[in-house]
Amino acid sequence: MIELQKLLFPSKMEKEKRALYYDSKEKLEYGLTNGEIFLQDEQKVTFDTYLNSFSTGKWKKYTTATEVSLKIILQGKFRIVLYHKFLHQGVCHTKKISEQIIEAEKKEERILEFGALEKEGIFYFSCRSIGGTGILYGGAYVTKDGHRRRVHLGLNICTFKRERYVERNMEILRKAFLENPDSELYGKISVYIADNGQSLPQEIRQIPGIFVFKNKNAGGVGGFTRGIMECHDKVTHVVMMDDDAVILPASIERTYVLLTLLKERYLDYTIGGALMRLDTPYIQYECGAQWNSGNIYALHHNWDMRDKMLVLKNELEHEKVEYTGWWYSCVPVRMIEKEKLPLPIFIHRDDIEYGIRTGIGFLFLNGICVWHEAFENKMPGTLEYYDIRNLAIVNAIHDQKYGKRQFKQILFKWVSGNVARYRYQYVDLNLRGAIDFCKGIDWLEQQDGQLLHQKVSALNYKAKPRQELKGHWGLEEKDLYPDQSAKIQKEESISHQRKMLQILTLNGYFLPAKRGKALVVTPYDNVYRLYRADKIVFMDQNGNGVAVKRSLRQFFECYRKLFKVMRYIDRHYETAKEQYRTRYRELTEENFWNHYLNLQDNQKDIKK
Repeated sequence: MIELQKLLFPSKMEKEKRALYYDSKEKLEYGLTNGEIFLQDEQKVTFDTYLNSFSTGKWKKYTTATEVSLKIILQGKFRIVLYHKFLHQGVCHTKKISEQIIEAEKKEERILEFGALEKEGIFYFSCRSIGGTGILYGGAYVTKDGHRRRVHLGLNICTFKRERYVERNMEILRKAFLENPDSELYGKISVYIADNGQSLPQEIRQIPGIFVFKNKNAGGVGGFTRGIMECHDKVTHVVMMDDDAVILPASIERTYVLLTLLKERYLDYTIGGALMRLDTPYIQYECGAQWNSGNIYALHHNWDMRDKMLVLKNELEHEKVEYTGWWYSCVPVRMIEKEKLPLPIFIHRDDIEYGIRTGIGFLFLNGICVWHEAFENKMPGTLEYYDIRNLAIVNAIHDQKYGKRQFKQILFKWVSGNVARYRYQYVDLNLRGAIDFCKGIDWLEQQDGQLLHQKVSALNYKAKPRQELKGHWGLEEKDLYPDQSAKIQKEESISHQRKMLQILTLNGYFLPAKRGKALVVTPYDNVYRLYRADKIVFMDQNGNGVAVKRSLRQFFECYRKLFKVMRYIDRHYETAKEQYRTRYRELTEENFWNHYLNLQDNQKDIKK
């Protein structure tokens, strides 16, 4: 039997995630050691959930498996029903496959057959205890057939002085795979860490299967590229993974098993992991995305995966995927050998550009995911530079229709958004990003990414901890928490008339300011909430804030600088665009990256 997907049970600490594992109207008890579920008489649990349903349609389409069964380990007397659920013309249909009474006086393993894989939807089962207390110990969806391929995963992690997160994740991987002979992935997974901060403790280097490299701080892309360079000839697939993501070992297991059974025509596909919000862990932030020339569209965005209908809709592949984020992105080495290495663009849009280039197809599976902090709760900071510059680079390479007119439009919109939020220093970052793109590919090739980042960082605001902002503008500590009830207010909630008034008055710039206490908001709060505000404090999830004040003088100065840069774009944009389009591969070669990362002498700090 090949275990395709293990059943997952929640720990007692995962109350908010519980509905991702199972559905039950009763309050269930768990074992303290192995997480087994105790069902009292007539208690029922159903597994048509995000983490425990079986994606029969995708397993049939993408793999050589043709049938599946349920292996279940239990003790007691149960009524178990197997189901097939699918969508047809937007309507949910549920078909009962079989119903059986199973009785086991002691802990036993039983096999129940779903039969042939269906071309759409999910398989799942329900389990009701009858005649007393029963115990569910675990189980898996299994198959007897399928041609298996050799797979070795290289987990590629870039970190910069985030020892706490790396140590947490390495401990998870050590227990689950690296030092666990009972795991199918034992000896078939390695971890490559580019230590951009050169600060990881020696203990991590002692764990078998983990390789740490002291790396120049050339941004996230510099770290991920170093990892690719070190592991691509030793593994079959490279998994780009954020250092601070909360990983689920089962996601890696499912990725591995899926890869071993892929059909020939899907061998070059990228397997992506969904991004789940850490603050609301049942919310899926993104499951694949579209670049749209910079107007990014996150697929299946902010879906509540406790909703059974959304679990089904998550199976659909009707929308085109152009890339998936490097919080979890599994790229075949054969695509890396074909497309070479990423571009040296330091941070942000690096995963987009490489995803567009290597992603001839994408595969997502319910339950392959990571949990991560919400992006809208972080201050953008230097990303205001990189997002503008790198947007232009990506479009120059991958969208020939995108020209200087569209670039000026997006720059105007971006600058105006920062002016409306009184974040005038961000405007300088935006404008520098536009100018630096127009300097062309030779300029980028000659840059030391680390030194450039230091210069860019000098233009950024210096955020202060909440304690240091206490007393600023008369604010008390209790005031320095964003209003969660109004967090990220939606534009739809504002009337058309009110919106037009705010637009015509440039969000109140030419009206008297509202006096009183400063407005404390999240970094990406809706600009319409800031109407006529005099003072604003943007507070991120870590309790660090930036205080800004409305200035009519700064307003006019920002637009004066913007229109000056617009003229610069008119003169240089098309030349820079053509350079990037025709010569970008010069910056994807290993020789270039050896020089860029100062590895010319091959003096690599690697733990053998």
